[in-house]
Amino acid sequence: MIPVINLIVNIINVFLLFLFIQIALHWLIYFGKANPRNRLVYGFNDIAYKITEPVLKPFRRLQARHWPSMQADLSPIALMLALYFFVDVLRLLVH
Repeated sequence: MIPVINLIVNIINVFLLFLFIQIALHWLIYFGKANPRNRLVYGFNDIAYKITEPVLKPFRRLQARHWPSMQADLSPIALMLALYFFVDVLRLLVH
């Protein structure tokens, strides 16, 4: 049971890494510090988007439904909090 939970925690940590990459690249592109036409930037952004978007989409719909006038996209923060909570619950189950 413990190796399975460790595997799940490691997969979540890798997912969070891709989420951080997507957030950082989005901000760098938005503020003009990274060129989205650069092949390396485009490749990292595309991979991070394809990995994180299926999980982020329900959080974005929730935010749009409950706070339609909000300009900022807080779905990555909500997802991170949910994943960290899930990892903590898993670790409590093990110990």
